[in-house]
Amino acid sequence: MGDRAKLILWGMVGTVLFGAVVFTVTIYYGSQQRNDKVVSAKKEYATKSIKDENSEHSVMSSSSIAVDSTEALDTEQGPQITPITFEEGMGLIDKVGGEIIGEDAKVIASDGPSITIGGGVGAKGYDKITFTPDEAGNVTIHYEFGTLEGGSYSSIASYMPEKDYVTTR
Repeated sequence: MGDRAKLILWGMVGTVLFGAVVFTVTIYYGSQQRNDKVVSAKKEYATKSIKDENSEHSVMSSSSIAVDSTEALDTEQGPQITPITFEEGMGLIDKVGGEIIGEDAKVIASDGPSITIGGGVGAKGYDKITFTPDEAGNVTIHYEFGTLEGGSYSSIASYMPEKDYVTTR
């Protein structure tokens, strides 16, 4: 093989290798940008769009008296604990790296300063997340994974165990 043919062959090999590197780098950074967009969308969902939805929710005390989310509940037994709001709960999920539930997330129960948020996940999934604050500023977050298959809620703890997190407000 002549020198010219070898030069052309090496030029072609170099061009193919360069193209493969450019393609790989493009795919990698495109994937990173998609991941960044997903994280950004989760944060935006947990703050902006949920604020609009929260106007329909009010935190209720155990005696069914509406409580402003900025007020602390008065208790005769001890210090006042500020109730968890819907927005704060969604932010705490993000803070602990928990699973974000569907866009239909809403407050499904409240008991004093504690709330439970529920929402659909996937075709028939439905998760419940309970937030329980304490006097020290800690919040216990309890995830229960379930399904609406069959027309009513049932836990799927047998193959998707419940999770607990503890974080600060």
